[in-house]
Amino acid sequence: TINGEPVYLLGALDQDYWPGTIATPPSDEALDREMRLAQELGLNLLRCHIKPPAPAYLDAADRAGVLVWCEPPSWISLTPDARRRATDTIAGMVERDANHPSLLAWSIVNEGWGVDLTGGAEDRAWLADTFAWAKALDDSRLWVDNSACPPTSHARSDLNDFHLYRAVPDQLASWRRWTTGWAKDAGRTYRPDGSRSGEEPRVLSEFGIWGLPDPGGLHDEARDEPWWFDTGGDTPDAIVRPSGVRDRFDDWGLGEVFGSWDGFVRQSQEHQFEGLKAEIEDLRLHPEIAGYVITELTDVHWEANGLLDLRRNRKAFHEQFKEVNAEMVLIGRPEHTRYRSGEPAVVHVEVASPRPVPDVRVAWKIASLGLDGVALASQPITFDVPALNAPVAATVSFELLGSGASGSVRNSTVLWLFPDEPATRSSDVMVASSWDEVEERIEAGGRAVVIATDDGALPDGGGVSLDPWDTDDDANGWFRSAGLGWLHPRLTDGLPLGPRVDLAFLGITPQHRLRGYGPEHRSDLLAGHFLGWIRDVTASIAGFRHGHGAGIVCTFPLLRSQGRDPVAAALLDRLVEIAGDRRFSPKTELRSVSDGSERHDRRSGG
Repeated sequence: TINGEPVYLLGALDQDYWPGTIATPPSDEALDREMRLAQELGLNLLRCHIKPPAPAYLDAADRAGVLVWCEPPSWISLTPDARRRATDTIAGMVERDANHPSLLAWSIVNEGWGVDLTGGAEDRAWLADTFAWAKALDDSRLWVDNSACPPTSHARSDLNDFHLYRAVPDQLASWRRWTTGWAKDAGRTYRPDGSRSGEEPRVLSEFGIWGLPDPGGLHDEARDEPWWFDTGGDTPDAIVRPSGVRDRFDDWGLGEVFGSWDGFVRQSQEHQFEGLKAEIEDLRLHPEIAGYVITELTDVHWEANGLLDLRRNRKAFHEQFKEVNAEMVLIGRPEHTRYRSGEPAVVHVEVASPRPVPDVRVAWKIASLGLDGVALASQPITFDVPALNAPVAATVSFELLGSGASGSVRNSTVLWLFPDEPATRSSDVMVASSWDEVEERIEAGGRAVVIATDDGALPDGGGVSLDPWDTDDDANGWFRSAGLGWLHPRLTDGLPLGPRVDLAFLGITPQHRLRGYGPEHRSDLLAGHFLGWIRDVTASIAGFRHGHGAGIVCTFPLLRSQGRDPVAAALLDRLVEIAGDRRFSPKTELRSVSDGSERHDRRSGG
């Protein structure tokens, strides 16, 4: 609460980097504009990350009414000099900045950097002592001992905060399991010997999704590429190195997928919005969680998960973002996202607010189907999916009525609706779950679709191999959140899918990648995935040849639902159709054995 009034923290991490001046805000006017942009996005808090903000930064926050959470820089290891400099810096920050009304909280350590919190008893004791000293220094603010992420946790903290990165839709189920567990058990982010009252507000203080900026909007006055395009790692497979991104876009034929470079940038940013929307809505369904901090306010050089790019240009979702990033939000929670004609569709709509909301009535409509109505929060939106001539992605829009909020609190969710019609798959194309089932048939000239969802589904030693994703792993969550899956129009033509692998695929996303396909095989790719700045590009659905025959290998688990899932069924029908077309003539040899250097080049996307 602030002055006794409940406040839900709607925050963004702010590394406070600027083109040209790096760590120095260029002017008061630039800071005022940044605060306005933050408020346009619905933010009420900025976490100024691992640096004391310039005094002008806090002045601008005071003027705008934006809360600020500050922290000192990190260090490498806890030497005696590091201890002295850390406490001197914290004391100086408090002495200089404590009169700013915008200041809400201080941190001491971020993610355990420079302090051994898992095995070092002496380091943990230092942090405990420093926390007690800091609380005495400024007891009017909230203090965080360690802004925690795996494998670190809290010992004593005024905020029970934690960091969680997951990709959407691939890892959304893992995200939901974690948040549900944390809502039930606040102690899971504390050390077993930690000291907590149980009243510490839970704040998810880092999470995010990438949305690449348009490099054209980042050029300097001479129209040159930014210097940092050549940073981010020296190896060819460093996913965060931007240099050559347009060449890779062309080399992989992604213009055929996204229509143009501008179309690709827009889709990447819409992917960022949809991922953040799904994660924010899940957080708001847990009233035990009191706020969040999105990573981050602006892109920082190659780190492209900002709500704005590095030059503070707005991204594609800017105007829409406040629908989900506000103190009071409407959340649509479909019982299923994919239906067939004749099935009853059910969408629960809930209001999330730090204050009670009486008289909750929701007006809803599906403009594409001519359906609308009014529902109470206790009575979900229900309708029978009408007869359809073609599948559609139907947007269910809703807005809150009454409570003085009419027209100002609105949101939407998407349902994927399909006609109820039998599959007409060619009997000439075999569908199997492993190479062993189809090898002889293909070698003799037959056609097949291999749904490769198990580690042993493809032969060892071939030119194409399965590389498993870890779908529930803290270590790779940040990297996965920088990725994007895509679908070629040959696969999605006439279907309400693509060009992105979006929430239409929730529950049926790949758990493996296909290695062995390079840019020279791009004509064989029907779906793929990349990380970062179009790095580590892999296939997820692709054609191959073997002997006298040919086929398609697919890593989406399309057989899991036994035909009941309309998206999985439609996608499998399309794969069978493509594989059975005699014009389908892939170039990639499934069993070709490349030498070690060539295979290395393929694995690095070189």
